[in-house]
Amino acid sequence: MTTRARRLAFTVVRHAIPLSFAIQLGLLVYASHVDAHPERYGGLRYTDVDWSVVADGLGYMASTDLRDRAQGWLVSAFDLRVGSPYRRATFRYTPLLPLLVSPALIHPILGKLVLVLATLAVPYLILSPSGPDADRTSAAAARATSTSRASAATVVPSSATRPSLLTHLTWTLNPLVLQITTRGSPEAFVCLAVALIHLCLRRAGLAQVRTSSAPSASQRADTPAAPDGAARQRWADAAAASLALGTSYKLFPAVYAVPIYFALARRDGWVGPGVWRFAAVGLGTMALINGALWSIWGKEYLDHTFLYHLTRKDHRHNFSPYFLPIYLSFFPSSSMLAPASLAALLPPSLTALAPLVRPFDRVLATPAAAALLRLSRSQLASFLPQTSLVVLAGALEPALGTASAMFLQTAIFIVFNKVCTSQYFLWPLPLLSHLATALSARRLAVILGLWVGGQALWLATAYRLEFLGEAVYVPLWAAGIVLFGVSVWGLGEVMDGLRGQTAPGYSRRVKDKAE
Repeated sequence: MTTRARRLAFTVVRHAIPLSFAIQLGLLVYASHVDAHPERYGGLRYTDVDWSVVADGLGYMASTDLRDRAQGWLVSAFDLRVGSPYRRATFRYTPLLPLLVSPALIHPILGKLVLVLATLAVPYLILSPSGPDADRTSAAAARATSTSRASAATVVPSSATRPSLLTHLTWTLNPLVLQITTRGSPEAFVCLAVALIHLCLRRAGLAQVRTSSAPSASQRADTPAAPDGAARQRWADAAAASLALGTSYKLFPAVYAVPIYFALARRDGWVGPGVWRFAAVGLGTMALINGALWSIWGKEYLDHTFLYHLTRKDHRHNFSPYFLPIYLSFFPSSSMLAPASLAALLPPSLTALAPLVRPFDRVLATPAAAALLRLSRSQLASFLPQTSLVVLAGALEPALGTASAMFLQTAIFIVFNKVCTSQYFLWPLPLLSHLATALSARRLAVILGLWVGGQALWLATAYRLEFLGEAVYVPLWAAGIVLFGVSVWGLGEVMDGLRGQTAPGYSRRVKDKAE
């Protein structure tokens, strides 16, 4: 990195969070204007429908109307005036979410501001140093920053700047993050939980991070000392509690239990006391949180927050390859569920391709094809490949490193999920900067470019369906297949980049054995 590039990178790092805050405030003001005058923007609103659902749920929670009262035993026993957010149709979140954005009761923009603040807290957790000397390291970094401001000639080394720069480019200043957050989608909270889990693992000495080569002497000098046993155990307990909190908010962080188990086994043995303590703290925290929520909101809390997702059938168009089979399952009398010919699935604009697809009709008529079609429409069909690959990715922790395994798990969970939207792709971003050495800037740009191109193809087709009213369900599904293929290829590229890297100290251990 040239001196000029380093200065530019340091400028971005130094001003990223204030700039992000200013941009998001501007977008919130813009959102209020667009939402107040949708007729000027083709009837479109800036705020996402998810925010309306959450805000309505919050309103029901604050309601004193007995018809809206929560159904838990604690509410009945003490005659508490607590409303149920599940009175709002399609509210499928934990009640923790409306509580977190409760300032929206005063004004909606205050609730969204909480989301913005959560977004800005994520990079602090990502870039927070590890170990018991974290506070002194942070103070040293602050002094270095102050000195840099005083002297325009000061340049931060490339090795120190790259993780911060990547964090701010992929999260703090990421247009997708800024737009989704200011539209009212509450993904910042679960991303904050992911960043917190990994920070606690790092400070507990459990997060193995892979590097492309052995660290230099200066890098080893800058690395905080390993925490003592008591401090390490406190951070391990905090990691367990954070994992329980994140899983109680959104189910997917539960998959991190696999790589965390391998990290604990490496330190304490496969069934060592550290493993049992982590499980006890995590399960105890989950029981405490969910037990309290269940006692207030009752069975509907379990049904809508957790059990609903096992049998969820979302017929609205989304990126998932399962979209079209699920959509067609709502029309059991439709010939599209078991068409006599594949040509029947072609839209009018593609009928010229009918002669090319008719030879495949014999395959469609086989019992195996019929069984596969029934399986694809099953509500639980998506869990088999998704769960298998997620567990396998977690089991690769000893070879890939903790952050890399968690990143791959999250990405696989999203790509193979039976419902997939743009918001979900925010979940792995807090872990991306820890893969800074896995991919070159050029390879990363190619992956992101093709992925954005795949999204653009899908969005252009979705526009024809949603706004022009064209029956383009099959082309839209095909565009989703293209995006799925690009995403899987991108994950393969990430794994290829991780291959050949070594865990810190591995090269030195091999060298010591050779000597």
